[in-house]
Amino acid sequence: MAEGLLKKELNSHDILVTSAGITALYGMAPTQEAVKVMRDKAGIDISSHLTRGLTSETAESADLILVMEKIHKDFISEKVPSAKDKTYLLKEFGADREDIKEAGIPDPIGRPLEVYEEVYYQIEDAVKDAAKRIKEINL
Repeated sequence: MAEGLLKKELNSHDILVTSAGITALYGMAPTQEAVKVMRDKAGIDISSHLTRGLTSETAESADLILVMEKIHKDFISEKVPSAKDKTYLLKEFGADREDIKEAGIPDPIGRPLEVYEEVYYQIEDAVKDAAKRIKEINL
């Protein structure tokens, strides 16, 4: 969901946005709930998206890595130390309030549609803030 929303926010900029999971199996389709929420709330079709795992090479070549939860940030910092200084919680990267900076966004997988909707709104707010900062720093 975050990839789709960030691509939409940065559509006029020449920035490659891609996603990868720290424990993702390669080639899995998004859940029906994620597809529905993205279609209904954002008008974005993510049905053809396929998961991929984060590799050291991908992390090292990225200019910026935005993650959902602190465990993801810690994992990347441990596995790819060179990526530590460019890895941020999604909410942290664009936040200007201290109370938001440590906040993670939970994974809704396996939860009801209502949880996906709640997570969508968290991602949407954080992506707008992050996209604004990305544009400001001309990443």
